[in-house]
Amino acid sequence: MLERVRSIAGIRVAVLLIALSIFPAYAAAQSADNLTWTSSFSVEPNGVDGRLNVTVEIEPGFHIYPTKNTEPSIPTKFSFKKGFSGATIVGEFEPDSDPVAAFDPNNNKVSNHFEGTVSWSSAIKFNSDANVSALAIPVEINGQICNELGTCNQFKSKTDARLIAQTKASDVFRPEFSHAAFKGTLTPKAARPGQTVTLRIQADADAGWTIPSLSEHRSTVESSAKPTIVVLNKTNDWKVRDVVVEPASSESPNKTTWAIRVDVPKNTEPRTYSLGGLVGFQSHDANITSQPVAFSFKGEIPVGPDEVAGESPLSLESGSTYEQVNEAHGNRIASAKAKAGQFANYSIPTVVCLALLAGFILNFMPCVLPVIGLKIMSFVQQAGENPRRILMLNIAFAAGVMAVFMLLAFVATRPAGGGWGGLFQSDRFQIVMIGVVFAFALSFMGVWEIPIPGMSGSGSVGKLAAKEGFIGAFLKGILTTLLATPCSGPLLVPTVIWALAQPAWLTYLTFSAMGLGMALPYLVIGAFPKLIGLLPRPGNWMVTFKHAMGFAMLGAAIFLFGSLKEKFGIPTLSMALAIGIACSVIGHTSIAAELFDKLKAWAYGLAIVALGCWIAFFVLIPAHELEWNTFSKVALREELDKGNIVFVDFTADW
Repeated sequence: MLERVRSIAGIRVAVLLIALSIFPAYAAAQSADNLTWTSSFSVEPNGVDGRLNVTVEIEPGFHIYPTKNTEPSIPTKFSFKKGFSGATIVGEFEPDSDPVAAFDPNNNKVSNHFEGTVSWSSAIKFNSDANVSALAIPVEINGQICNELGTCNQFKSKTDARLIAQTKASDVFRPEFSHAAFKGTLTPKAARPGQTVTLRIQADADAGWTIPSLSEHRSTVESSAKPTIVVLNKTNDWKVRDVVVEPASSESPNKTTWAIRVDVPKNTEPRTYSLGGLVGFQSHDANITSQPVAFSFKGEIPVGPDEVAGESPLSLESGSTYEQVNEAHGNRIASAKAKAGQFANYSIPTVVCLALLAGFILNFMPCVLPVIGLKIMSFVQQAGENPRRILMLNIAFAAGVMAVFMLLAFVATRPAGGGWGGLFQSDRFQIVMIGVVFAFALSFMGVWEIPIPGMSGSGSVGKLAAKEGFIGAFLKGILTTLLATPCSGPLLVPTVIWALAQPAWLTYLTFSAMGLGMALPYLVIGAFPKLIGLLPRPGNWMVTFKHAMGFAMLGAAIFLFGSLKEKFGIPTLSMALAIGIACSVIGHTSIAAELFDKLKAWAYGLAIVALGCWIAFFVLIPAHELEWNTFSKVALREELDKGNIVFVDFTADW
């Protein structure tokens, strides 16, 4: 059961009051179980705009969650106490670092959380009559804190944020004990979506002093000084490339420059974004090694339609320790492995082989078997044909399979891409697939005919139509793979999770291996057409088999229907009714009829489907959807005074 947070009591309150009397410029610290937090705000010269800052210190072994996208966990939320009117929050609370990603093998998902110390900030606007210098903003925080064993408590706490003077971070500064001066730049001044930006940190060491190489490049013959660590811990989920050391010029041999290149996603919304990180190092000369030093850097990059050339300075400031930088570096590596799932430590050839096997297993999944039956009938029809033609038909089928896998890889490598089954999170795509599968089921059962092998009518025209074409084979490959999308066979999910965490070329390679694995049986049969001879000869059994596959197709449609949201149930069934009527209209037109009669039947059928879909999704849904509003006592009283029936839905965050 979730426990409420206990308030500070006894001597802690007394100490806190004394501290506030000594340091009135800083916010009160409000302690919850296993975390402590402070809050403050600053004001811009115009006296209207400001920024609210919240810093949370979490005890080791515990973590809290981001402000959104944390289901089923409870997100961390910040708000002003109800009734406060001195200022309003006008932006989203943005953390100063990325959350730590952790892979949960039980549900094959990656969850994000914060450990250690994390700060959030948000833009605020002061009311015109507010006395900003004496203002105390009552800030409330609530969320969920969990330990490493998975035990979680919900917390809710509050404190007063007070004004602190804005301090401009130095563009160039010398950390204590560092024996070097630092500056940072961000290029360009403004970027376009899809562009690469570069952050540079330059160290100018004192004469005779040296800063060790990066931890990844360190030589075993260097001194005992700790390696330099440069890590970007505020990335906006943008793709960060490896840190590189740019060569020093002959004119400035003591200067070392570290560069980090970051790719701005193509779908980035126009606004200003923050990028930041940490540097930890330990300088030394021939005889002395100084103590480890760390500092943070931060820059802002506007993203819009036009690039602005040039560079803007990074703000550099102390406040971190080498141990914190090292921990942030470890968290970044751990997050990358978490996103790669349980195959994180596998070699690339091993995962590619597993992807090949995962694709092969897909052929035996329930979603795919109905269409595999269609392909088996194609093999029967191919018996006795030219071996070269058999091979080319199976290559065409494999090309259809590969085309879908390449499309999935393309979607997966986009900044907002999803993994396997991501298409089936779209209600529209699911409904379309239900319609296609249902129409195929009716064709299998003889309501209408598609002129492809095993599904054509009798007579000379039917025999002619029974010959499979390359386009038909390609389309069947596409349909087979699309139907495989909601199936998660063995090895498939961990393979896809691994692929999504890799560079684009590795993602394409992995999806290609899965597609090749799924297409492998057909390529083998195409290469060795004598294997077709193991299948029974064409005969009446194919009619029974075709009808059985029709029922299997109906089962696949029911499987897809079961994952739809409840509000789409009746409209989708109504759409299926329209499709059934349309297929019946088309089926009453002979496959040997004149072209004009065929086109007329298809026109009637498509019109019936269009009308049925319009009624199902644009008439039935709006007519039965309730409009939900946020509860308030005033609105409730107004509706009751009007004599309206009001339904109040009580729920909880969990």
